[in-house]
Amino acid sequence: MCAKVTLQHKVEIQDRIIAAALVSFSKKGYDKTRMDDIALESKVGKGTIYIYFKSKEDLFYALCEKNLIELRKQLFSLFVTSNKNDELNNQKLISDTKGYYNNFSHFENSYIIFLEILSKSTRDEKLKSAMYSQHKKVTEIMKGYILSYLKGDEKAIIPDDRDIDCIVMSLIAVYNGLMINRLLGVEEEANKKTWVDIVSRILGTTMTTMTTMTTPKVE
Repeated sequence: MCAKVTLQHKVEIQDRIIAAALVSFSKKGYDKTRMDDIALESKVGKGTIYIYFKSKEDLFYALCEKNLIELRKQLFSLFVTSNKNDELNNQKLISDTKGYYNNFSHFENSYIIFLEILSKSTRDEKLKSAMYSQHKKVTEIMKGYILSYLKGDEKAIIPDDRDIDCIVMSLIAVYNGLMINRLLGVEEEANKKTWVDIVSRILGTTMTTMTTMTTPKVE
């Protein structure tokens, strides 16, 4: 029992440090944030922080992993919980897409940090490699959920990798553009409408196309 409590305590401390790093990085910037700032924000001693994370860079990588976990949750809600056999599926897709947009705020601080690190990565090969690795992970996660969505419809014809890659890249491009819009102060309703319209077209058209295609007969 004690071992379990100790493990849970360690996870809680680690999560608190990561959450504090997110706040500190977004407020002061990655470069200007010190471990003292994170210790103050998390109410965890600096020495304890170094037990879990050897550097700010390690904390940034931990933030990336946390974001991947959150991304999986959001994509599960958007794709897996949709009922592929429901004739109102298009309306469900639109509703879920709106809900997904409403969760953009959860990623806003992370995106601020992402942009700063992205800028630094142009001059730092190690960071550049880490950012590319993160991008690949996001791409593969999204690809997996879209394929899962299609496979849940017995009428669907699964597209080849190039088609799926194109869909994923389109969604990522839209997401990045609208996150920048949010940071620039573009009206929220305009952003949401753009997100819902574009994503519904990309996904809705894709799903409709895939479910109405028929396999050509072999003469």
